[in-house]
Amino acid sequence: MQLITIRSQMLDVIERWKGQYPIPRPRFKDVLPKLEALDLTTATPNDVAAIIGNSSWVGPLQCNECGNLFTEVVMLGEKPDYESSTATVCKSCIQQALRLFVEWEA
Repeated sequence: MQLITIRSQMLDVIERWKGQYPIPRPRFKDVLPKLEALDLTTATPNDVAAIIGNSSWVGPLQCNECGNLFTEVVMLGEKPDYESSTATVCKSCIQQALRLFVEWEA
C-alpha cells in the first residue's frame, strides 16, 4: 500500500525514467540530464512534460473505482507490472469502502 501524489511522482520521475530506459536511446539522450538538472521539490508537472515531451509521467491520478482524477491516491495490491493486481483509489472511495465494513458489522 502506498500513497501516490503529484509531488511523489515528481520526486521519483528520474528513477522511473532510468527504469524505463536503462540503456539510453539516441532520441532521448537529452532527457535524463535535463530531468537531473531540475529541482524536483519545486518543479511543476509542466516542467517535466516540457522535458519529456508529454504529460504522462507526472499528472493527475485516476481512481480505479470512481474514475475521477485526483492529486493523491492510494495504490493497493501488487507493485504495478504487466499482469499485476493493482488498484489506485481516492480518499472518498476508500472511505466508502470502510463504511461497507461498518454497516456490515452493525
